[in-house]
Amino acid sequence: MRSKSPLFARAALPAFCVLACLCAAALFAGPAWISPAEAFRSGAAGHFIFWEIRMPRVIGAALLGGLLAVAGLASQSALRNPLASPDVLGVSTGAALGACVGLLLGAPMLVVSALAFGAGIAVTALVAGLSVQVSARTTRDPILVALLVGMAISSFCAAGLSAVKWLADPASKLPAITFWLLGSLAAFGWREVAALAMVAVIAAVAIWGLREKIGVLELGDEVATSVGAPVEKLRWAALLLSALVAAVSVAVAGLIPWIALIIPHAARMLSGGSRPWALAAVLGAGTLVAVDTLCRSVSETELPPGIMLALIGVPGFLWLISRVARR
Repeated sequence: MRSKSPLFARAALPAFCVLACLCAAALFAGPAWISPAEAFRSGAAGHFIFWEIRMPRVIGAALLGGLLAVAGLASQSALRNPLASPDVLGVSTGAALGACVGLLLGAPMLVVSALAFGAGIAVTALVAGLSVQVSARTTRDPILVALLVGMAISSFCAAGLSAVKWLADPASKLPAITFWLLGSLAAFGWREVAALAMVAVIAAVAIWGLREKIGVLELGDEVATSVGAPVEKLRWAALLLSALVAAVSVAVAGLIPWIALIIPHAARMLSGGSRPWALAAVLGAGTLVAVDTLCRSVSETELPPGIMLALIGVPGFLWLISRVARR
């Protein structure tokens, strides 16, 4: 729903300013620091690094972080569960299995990304189909059925991942699989940015059209139905949007955890309890840009963002829980 909270208004402008500063710093910071003069001097080594390596990486990190935060917000609203994220339906695990099968077979990275995206969408279709059939035959709560089916398929895909890692050559293919599962933005180029931009446009159009109705789902199915909201269509639209984002995320960057879970809570807190989609997107973008900059700057060997996000995300989530409990 559209936020008119004064708290949201006070938080939005600083969040945009911080995001702009983080993106500017990320373009110049890293293993090799680049001066503004070198970045804009044609023919210099820093010019190539700035425009062909860091620029798409920073733009991609901002797009990906914003998309994951919006996907988490949509999942939590659709499932009425504060612990929900795109992972809850097994989409991320399924996409990771598809990517790791491609790596095991020695496929090119473009094929690996395609397998990840296809597997993520296939898992989504499977969860949706099974949930609808089971709910229709047993009259069970469709939310509960979707969660249970998603957990079952996620466990199945996790077992497949274990089998792939067991079969992989420990000297050559297993490190690549492990690296993929920890997530990385090191290979981001303009092709990945274009793919994320397309998904961002789709997500923005969908959220803009459904921004007021999706929030009604948190009030319960009876309340949403009483105001004329098509509950099941809205719920599956939100979940499919989250699944699309999760599949594309794994396809281009591997597993990027915690953002879809924590950032929606932070956005809710800063907005005074309303549903600020834009604020969540800005916070998610800033978080991933900052984490990626730290990962490639703190040591000579680049850290996977999955490790850094876990180190930051777990304490942050515990702090958010304690703050909500105090309030």
